[in-house]
Amino acid sequence: MDMIDFFTRSRFGMFVHFGLYSIPAGVWKGREQGRNHYAEWIRYQALWPDGGAIPDGEYRALASEFNPAAFDADAWAEEIRNAGMKYVVITAKHHDGFAMYPSDAYPYDIRLSKFQKDPMEALSRAAKKYGIKFGFYYSHAFDWEHPDAPGNDWDYPTNPGGDKLVGGKNWWLERKDFLANAEKYVNEKSIPQIQELIRKYDPDILWFDTPQKLPLYLNIRILEAIRQADPQNKIVVNGRLARFG
Repeated sequence: MDMIDFFTRSRFGMFVHFGLYSIPAGVWKGREQGRNHYAEWIRYQALWPDGGAIPDGEYRALASEFNPAAFDADAWAEEIRNAGMKYVVITAKHHDGFAMYPSDAYPYDIRLSKFQKDPMEALSRAAKKYGIKFGFYYSHAFDWEHPDAPGNDWDYPTNPGGDKLVGGKNWWLERKDFLANAEKYVNEKSIPQIQELIRKYDPDILWFDTPQKLPLYLNIRILEAIRQADPQNKIVVNGRLARFG
C-alpha cells in the first residue's frame, strides 16, 4: 500500500499545534483571546477586537521562556497508537515563523529556548517505534516573523497578505513591487526549511495551509522543491500547498 492509499484509508489521526504560543495559551497580558480564536494565532489576535497585534520584539521574548520539560514523545506516541490513530502531524513552523527544531537553514528556532532538545526528532522516532506515520505542518506562505513574507502588516505596514489587504486580496496583481520580497522569503526560508525537514526527519506527510497568501507560481516552486528532495514521491502533500479555495 503506498502512502496515498494509506492516508485515504487511515481516516483517523492527530494534528498537534505546539510552539511559542503554547506559553500564553490564548491569554495575553491577562486578556483572553475569546473562545472563537485559536491559541496559535495569538500573535495576530491578542489585541482583538480593538485592533493591533503583538510586536515582533515582544513575541520573540517568549522563546527564552519556552521550556516544555514534561514533554514525553514516547508517551504521546503510545497514546496516539492506543487511541487507534494511524498518523500524527505536528507544527514544525506555524505562522509565527518559529521553527520547533534546530534549523540551520534559518536559525529562528528551538535553540533560542531553554529546552535545548529537538521535539520533532523525538516524536519522529517515537512514531516509528509505535508504527504511526509521521508528518509536519509547515506554514509556507504566511510568516509574521520574516520581513519579506506576506501577512505581518503591523510591524511592516506596507506588507500585503494581512487584514489591511494592502494591494488587495490578490496582492500580486497590484503589488508587483513586493514579488521580489516574497521570492526572497520563499527562496531563503520556506524552501530551505522544508527541504531540511525532509532530509533530517524523512516525514511521511507534509501539511500546508493559506496558499492564497502567495501567487500560484511561488506555491508551485515550493512543490517542485519538495519533489526534488523526495524524488520517489513518498511524501503525501495536502492540497492546500497550492490549491486555492
